[in-house]
Amino acid sequence: MSNLAGDDVKHAQLAASKLLSLPIVNAADGVTNIVSTVSNQMDLATSMGSLLGKVEILVKIGDEVAKVCLC
Repeated sequence: MSNLAGDDVKHAQLAASKLLSLPIVNAADGVTNIVSTVSNQMDLATSMGSLLGKVEILVKIGDEVAKVCLC
């Protein structure tokens, strides 16, 4: 086999190894994105729960103020 043919084989092997490694990287990125999304949703749910707790307190205060004003 000539040097030129040997270089072409090495180049093809290198290209093939790069192509084979890409899906693994993309899959890892996908998993990272899913984990980040779940984490963000959990943070959002926690924030929403806290906000609703504060709104509940404000509603109770409003109810008590309305009772006083109606008397």
